[in-house]
Amino acid sequence: MEVLTVIVDHLEWATLPSPLDAEIDVNRHVLDETLVAHDHDFVEVAVVAGGSAVHETLYGERRIGRGDAFVIRPGAWHAYRRCVQLAVVNCCFQARLLERELQWLAGEPRLRLLLWPGRGTDDGVVPVSLGAAAFQHLNEQLDQLATGPADLPRPYRIAHLLLLLRTLACELDMTQVAESERLAATPPTITDALRLLTDDLARPWRAEELAAAVGLSPAHFSRIFHQAVGRPPMAHLAVLRAEAAAARLLQSSEPLSVVGAAVGWADPNYFARRFRAHFGASPSEYRSRRSSTA
Repeated sequence: MEVLTVIVDHLEWATLPSPLDAEIDVNRHVLDETLVAHDHDFVEVAVVAGGSAVHETLYGERRIGRGDAFVIRPGAWHAYRRCVQLAVVNCCFQARLLERELQWLAGEPRLRLLLWPGRGTDDGVVPVSLGAAAFQHLNEQLDQLATGPADLPRPYRIAHLLLLLRTLACELDMTQVAESERLAATPPTITDALRLLTDDLARPWRAEELAAAVGLSPAHFSRIFHQAVGRPPMAHLAVLRAEAAAARLLQSSEPLSVVGAAVGWADPNYFARRFRAHFGASPSEYRSRRSSTA
């Protein structure tokens, strides 16, 4: 029996072995036991160099082995279970790089998909299956980045990080590429609306209020929102709330009523119904099922 703790461990940049003034860190691990669910305040690129495990995220689990890679965004949780000599190389970098030097990457559809929250069901973990050439190239970049800052000046470290991210972006499958193209076509007004919802989930939003906030008529707003996101505004808000509640259930031991109120569902019964509609389980069942697995 392997146990995955209900509480998600939170890792901060300061906990990494790299110097505090470093912006990019590469470390290697070999795991033969469960690595409990954890999130962090930095971006992580994890590359599986060998062995096997089960990788778990908000939306379930999948078998992983050599050649699998993941981009894990700040705040997203994941875990490794049933590890058998799982060799993982982690390239971590501070999220502030995405707000400064790397902000322009948001204009590149594939890189935007890797590094910025998308639409629909997005658990903050983007899987990538690497071909042989890409796997070799990625490891070359990781080896360069593993060199200390004193030996590799900052501009070159940023350049190697860009090459690493480009390699990952080029290996996205056709479904992911199609999603990146749809994201690139999202109108700015819809992007603004999505940001408003995400920043204040607990607010009792109405579609008319959201439309007014971005300067559109309710009918026009609902139409283009549905076209861009794939669901009506309030249906999408329900998805965002359910996902935020699921993460909170695992990141804390708060009562269910507190979790529901924090995401905008203050009525416990209504919270339970809406959560079950998305995840197929009540909040208490979801928390219990994630607490232990055979």
